[in-house]
Amino acid sequence: MEEECIIKKLSEFNDGALVANKDSILDALDSLDLVQLSQFISEIFSININLEDITSENISTLERVVALVLAKLEQKRG
Repeated sequence: MEEECIIKKLSEFNDGALVANKDSILDALDSLDLVQLSQFISEIFSININLEDITSENISTLERVVALVLAKLEQKRG
């Protein structure tokens, strides 16, 4: 899956909060949003995102969220 496609799907979360705040996602989301984000990513991309995956290193920017999704998709493919 290409990065642009992932970004387009992520733009559906929380009225576009990820894309609007792409350089500082953690400032735009509260703890409930982070739980919802993990559920959203899991459902949309059919991958397993655990709360342990939701770290500042993995989700501080849109670019890092995309990298997390790509890594999880790669794991799923084996």
